Formats: sequence, structure tokens, C-alpha cells
Amino acid sequence: MALGEKTIIQQTFNTAPLFPAQQKLLNLFCLSLINHANSSTEAALYALIKFVMYTQKFAKIDDAALGELEQVYAALLEQLQTGVLAQELMNIAPDSKVKTSLVLQMQDYFRSLPLNRGSVILDHYIQCLLRVLTAEEGVSMEQKVSDIESSLARCLQADEQQKNWAFRNLILYKIWENNFPNQPNVDPLRALYIIVAEYAFIKLLTAASVYERGRLEWDDVTNIVYSFHSRSQHNSEVAKNFHRHIETVRTGDDLSMIHLLT
Repeated sequence: MALGEKTIIQQTFNTAPLFPAQQKLLNLFCLSLINHANSSTEAALYALIKFVMYTQKFAKIDDAALGELEQVYAALLEQLQTGVLAQELMNIAPDSKVKTSLVLQMQDYFRSLPLNRGSVILDHYIQCLLRVLTAEEGVSMEQKVSDIESSLARCLQADEQQKNWAFRNLILYKIWENNFPNQPNVDPLRALYIIVAEYAFIKLLTAASVYERGRLEWDDVTNIVYSFHSRSQHNSEVAKNFHRHIETVRTGDDLSMIHLLT
């Protein structure tokens, strides 16, 4: 028996709105700065901060604004290539109190949440971080932050394959997923602060694990990233609550965002 066939054109298939060309180009500029192969992740984020701050001068991103922003992007890319931005970032006096404040705010937030599938794993790494930061009497948390970051830096330096790409894919994903810096009704610098704060905390959790183990395990990085995402981005409401909480660390002048990179 022959089967009858009928073709139906589905009118509503794949009707998600396309991003305007200006938004796409801005997003590509941001992705390209982070994706710069020869720079550290911190230097690339520093370049992105400068780029986004420059975009703030325009009330509207039109073709004229994009032409000027393309020149800014090219200049920042060259400064990444020559190491100018990395040196500039190194010359900024670090303020570890910004990082310790972030740690305390983050652990306070995650401890207040109901349990879910990622809670046990993330709590394990948070407890590790708190142990490391408070284990030695007479040593400030700020000094311990510096110590564990140095341990992680040494391990990354020894890993030629991963040292410039560690954690970078996470940032690229955040920029791509959110069409950064084009989120509706969200200030781009505020959105960027969230990205930098998440990166800084994930890196500190990894650094504490390295300090306690005496070595870098990439399985730990995977566990930290996935459990962190599960706890902070489970759905849109969870993400909003999380963002509101960690914004309490932000001083409002965006200098705290840069200090998270030093």
C-alpha cells in the first residue's frame, strides 16, 4: 500500500530574531580581544575593560561609532601583541582586599542556597579555599590570596599547552551566550564586572586546590566550573539573584574590577 505524502511549511520554524549587524560586530570585537592567543587572560580582560569603557561615550552604536570603535579595537589588539597592556596591568598596585571581599561574599551566597546537584562539589572547593586562607595564624587573608595565586601561576607556567588558555573558554562562552555587550537593559560595565568576578572566584578556587594538593589537576578545574555554573546559573531567576549578591563587592568606580585581575 502506498503511503500518501504531504509537505507542510512550518511558518514559525526558526523565527528567533537575528542580532543587528552592529551588535554582531561589537560582540566579535569582544570575543577577538579575549581570544588573543599570545596574551594572558588577565591582560585580555583588561583590554576588554578598556574597550567597553570607550563604548560608553556613544549614546548610540551606529556606523560612525563602529568606525571609531574599530580603530580602538585595533589599537588594543596591537597593545596586547606588544605586551604594553600586560605591563600596564602589572604596574597597577594590587588590592587583595577586593579579592578577599569577593571570596566572603561568594561563600556567603552559596551557603545560603538550597541544595542541588552541584552543591556538594562546589562546597568542597569553597571549604578548601577557606581552609587555605585561614589556616596560618598571623598571616592575613590578603597575603594568603597572593600565596595561592603564585602557586597556581607556577603550575600554569609549567604547562605550555594550557597556560594561555586556562579559563579563557569560559569567558568566551559567557560573551557569546549573552551577546555581550548588547544585553537589553543591562549596563555593559555591570555585565563585564559579573564576568570578571566569576572568573576571579573560579581561579581562586582552583588556586586553593593547587596549593593544598601541591599540583594542578584539570579535573578539579572542570568540577569547579560545572558546579559553579550549576549553582549560579541554573535558571534566569537564580542568575539574577546571584548577580545582585556579588555586585555588593563592586565599588561603583570599576577600579575594583581591575583589581580582581591584578
